[in-house]
This record gives sequence, structure tokens and C-alpha cells, in this order.
Amino acid sequence: MTEFLFFNTQSTKVNRFDSIDQSFLDRLYKTIEDKLGDEKFGVAELAQEIGVSKSQLHRRLHSLSKQSASQIIREHRLKKAMEMLENEVGTVAEISYLVGFGSPSYFITCFHDYYGYPPGEVKIRKSINGKRKSFLSKKNILISIGILAVLALTYFALNLTESTSEKIPKHLKLENSIAVMALEDHSPEGDMEFRGVGIAMEIARLLTKFENLKVLPPTSSFQFKDEKVALQEVGRKLGADYILAGIVIVVNDKTRVFTRLIDVRDGTQTWSDKYDYNLTDLFTIQDSVAAAISSKLQLALSGEKATKNITTAAYDLYFKETFQMTETWNRESFEMAIKYFQEAIKLDPEFAAAYSALAAAYIELTGWNSNIPPSEEYIVKCQDAALKALELDPDQAEAYNVLRRIVWRFENDWNKANTYFKKGMELKPTATWAYLEYMNFLTWMGDFDKSISLGKKIIEMDPLSTAAHMEHAFSYYIARLDREFIDQCMKTFAIDPDYYGTKVMLALYYIDKREFEKAADYAGITDSTKITIDTHSWRLLVFGTYYGYSGDTAKVEECLKILHQQRQGMSLYSVESVYIYISLGKYDEALNIMNEGFNLDIRPAYLVQLKTLPHLDPLRDNPRFIRLLDKMKFDEYKNE
Repeated sequence: MTEFLFFNTQSTKVNRFDSIDQSFLDRLYKTIEDKLGDEKFGVAELAQEIGVSKSQLHRRLHSLSKQSASQIIREHRLKKAMEMLENEVGTVAEISYLVGFGSPSYFITCFHDYYGYPPGEVKIRKSINGKRKSFLSKKNILISIGILAVLALTYFALNLTESTSEKIPKHLKLENSIAVMALEDHSPEGDMEFRGVGIAMEIARLLTKFENLKVLPPTSSFQFKDEKVALQEVGRKLGADYILAGIVIVVNDKTRVFTRLIDVRDGTQTWSDKYDYNLTDLFTIQDSVAAAISSKLQLALSGEKATKNITTAAYDLYFKETFQMTETWNRESFEMAIKYFQEAIKLDPEFAAAYSALAAAYIELTGWNSNIPPSEEYIVKCQDAALKALELDPDQAEAYNVLRRIVWRFENDWNKANTYFKKGMELKPTATWAYLEYMNFLTWMGDFDKSISLGKKIIEMDPLSTAAHMEHAFSYYIARLDREFIDQCMKTFAIDPDYYGTKVMLALYYIDKREFEKAADYAGITDSTKITIDTHSWRLLVFGTYYGYSGDTAKVEECLKILHQQRQGMSLYSVESVYIYISLGKYDEALNIMNEGFNLDIRPAYLVQLKTLPHLDPLRDNPRFIRLLDKMKFDEYKNE
């Protein structure tokens, strides 16, 4: 019988499946084997090949193996790679392509994550193991020890002479690195998840103030909060030395918090504690947990001020609505968030973080998010809230992040925006999203070397973030580095094969190359594709651009009509309309839209992208476009 990845062959109890399940698994692995060298073969293709939907595939595999389809595909490829490496089928690079990895560097990363050492060591380890078998007898034990010592010295010499930094990602070699998990909600009502998330975020923030401790971004560890994965395995996936985890139980006005610190390297629990507190003690608990961890790891505090006590009622409102706002990203959620942040401020007028959050909600309602109709009235309120936050606490990173959005988009003061970016990241070094926005800023400014370098750093910080990988691909796309762009997109798909943002980029890339078949494949365009009022604006952009370049004018008009309905008349100034008119060769219409958008009180967000956006290349020599670039003051940008 075929041995599958999820069989525990070392156990005396062997998993057994009925004939239907066995037939399904046989067919699944045969399909994976047949497609082994196809780097584009992923979950969607696997489901299609075996005749089930992706959701059906997920449920079936989860019930049989507790693994996802993407995990099974990746592990099968890595096990085949190990066989090939042991049999010396080819070089590491050659084998990476044979088992379906589009990039040798990404293959090395995945191989190290799975086996604990890079593929280049397989031959050496096999040699060492072979020597052991040949020489470890009573008669030759002393000789064997000597030979093994020589081999070990040779091994370490080889590793010292080779550039191992290229083989092993830096995030796997961190010392004193910690990932903070969201505290699990075990309250009777099950409605305190936001408090568990909030406490964990604050502990992570406090831990960043300690020297010699690398705190991994909470966004990276929080993605595991709903998954049944062992903490040691989570730590290994994140490249952390330690994992802080725990639970929170809330009954009436009493809260109990259990925390424990896991050493990822050996799986041992190095510290644990229990805290009981009333509503007024919340900040004391957070400070205590951070202090206990710093003591255990022998860390020194780098000048952190004492935490100001905020009333916990206000704090709960703040974190509950921050949590909800990030879970539901629409106009209604922002308007509701404003209401609750204002209530939190009434309960505690000196709550600086609530002012920062209020400013962040206002900025979304200024039209920063292209899917939300703009509202000029919120700009002043946004700025006032951010400045008030900084008045109360000059170290409010979120306030700086809001202010740089204002000066970036509405004032086009690129250098002031750059200063605010750096200040915000300095104050909150675990905020991956802030680094991502800064990377985008550098990309739009044409500062590609810094943008691409930052993208690599963000992936080191948050190696499992799909958004980090996608935005890094985006910087290559804007820089017109085609090969690097495609390679990075494949790395993104390795994490999430269905990530739509990556598919949009690839569709637009192939549209620009006039490779319509590939573009249609990534965009999901078929002869039966229907366009309705519910079609997402980004799909309309891709569809309209595709139909424009391919000559289907009827479909183009349909896309423009739906855009106009969706944007309540604002589609005349949207980036979707600009893209579509350029695809039709109607450059004057596209330039009219951009110039009219520039003259609005609230300028469309895409205008900050004019300097480098590839789809605007047909306009680069147009005098009207050159004048528009001058008005945007791009030449004033200096990143020193």
C-alpha cells in the first residue's frame, strides 16, 4: 500500500482508510506525481484534475490527514527532492525545478524549513552517515571517532567558506527572537477575542523596547490563532526562538490571564504564570508579563516609559472596535468605529491611542481607500485627531502613519511624508503593514533600489505574510524587472495559491505584454464571464483593460457603465477608467480624467502613482502628461 505523507510509520497503530478513501488518496498522489515538475500546479489545479471543488478537497483532506492540499503538495515535492539529492540526480538548482519550484532560492528556504538544514548539506550528511555505518564497530570505534571528527571539521570548514547567508534566510538564524500569539478566549460567552488580541498586541509592543530581542510582527503570529497547530511548529514556521501564548477568561468584571513561554528549539516550557485582575488592573498585567519575559531572557530595557493607566472600559471599547474595523473593511465599519472611539475618549480624554485610532478611521473616509467614496469633511477631523494623539503621547506611531497619508496624498509633500514614514516605523518596528506602505511609497517615487531592499527585509520580518510577498512582487513589476516579478509571484502563490492580488498583477502584466491567453487565465476571463453591479472594481479594471486591448468594445462599454454606477458618478476620476481609456487608445480622454482629478478638493489616490505606473507608459512623451507630472512635484522628492 502507498505510504502517504501523513502516515506515522514509526507508530504501532497504522491509519487505515476504507476503499473509497484509499482510492481517492491514490488518485490524489498520482496526480501530484504526474505534475511534479509543473511550478504552476497548485490547489486549484489539483482539485480540477481529481474532479472536486477546492472546498470539497480541503474538507476531505482535513478529515483524512489534518493537512491542507498546499501542505501535501509542498511536502511531496520536498520528499521527492530529498530522494533526488540523496541519489545525486542533479544540482540543487536543477532539482528545485524538477520538483516544481520556480526559484532555487525559494526551494532552499522551504527545504530548510521542512528538514532543518539546507539542501546543500544532504550529500555531506549522507557521507557522514555512511561513514558511521562502515566504521562504528567495537574494533574500530576509536578510529571511527577520529574519522568523524575530521568529517565534522571538514563540514564546518565547508560551511565557513561558503556563503551560507544566501542558503539560509536570516529570519531562521535570529537569536532571542519571540513571536507573541493572540491569547485564546476561554470566556463562558466566547465574546472576548478582541481582548485576547489586544493584550497580546500590547505585550508585543512593550517587548520591542527591550534590547537584544527581536519581536516578530503580530500579524505573522496571529494568522495561526484559529488553526490547531502545535506551538513549537508555529515557532519553527515563523523562525522564532520563543513563543508566548496563553488564554484569557472574562467573567463579569473579573479577568484571568494564563501565559506561558515556549522555547521553540526544544519545545520546553521555560516560564508560565497566572494573573487575576479587575477592570482597573489591565495595564499592570501587560507590564508584568513583559517584565517577566525580559527577566527570563535576561534582557535590558532600552528607555521605555511607564505605561499610563487607561480606564479599562475605554480600553475595551478601543480594542473591540479596532479588532472589528480590521475584520470588516467598509464604510459602515469605519463610521461605527468613529462612534466607539469617540465614546472611549469620553471615558478617558487622555487616551492617546484612541485619538490615533479615530484618526485612522477618519483617513479611510477621506477616500484613501479607493473602494469608499471620498468625504472632504473628514480630512480636518482626521488631522486634528492625529495631532491631539501626539500632544498626549509623542510616541504614537499610528498618528504619524495617518499624518504621512495626509501629506503624501493631499499635499504631495513627499519629503515630509518620508519623515513621517520613518518616524512611525521607528516607534512601532513590528507593524508590517507600515513597512509595506513605505515600500509602496518608495516604489511610486521610483526609488526602486530602496524599495526592493525593504521588501526583502519585510519578508525576513514576516516570512509567511502573503501581502508581504505580493507587494514585493509589485515593486519588481513597477521597476520593470520582469524575471524577478514572475519569480516573486510564484513564491506568493506557494503561500496562497488563490491570492487575488497576485492574479490581478499577473493579468495586467500579461495584458501589457499582449499575451491575452495568459492574462485571461489569471483574470478568470472566459466566454461566459458576466459583468454585474457586484463585480469588484479591480475585476472591472482588469476586464475593461483586457477587452479594450483585445478589441471587444461592447464589453468595454459595459465595464465603464458598471463603474459609473458603483462609484456614484465618481468613476469619471477613477484609475479603472484611466486604464480602460488607455487600452482603447483614447489618450486624451485618459488625460482629461487625470487632470480633472488633480483639480478636485480630494484628489484620487492613484495620482501618487503617475511617475512609475507601467500602464501609463504610452503617455510618457505626451506634453499634457509631462505637465501633470510637474504639477505633482515628484522632482522635489529626496530620500537621504
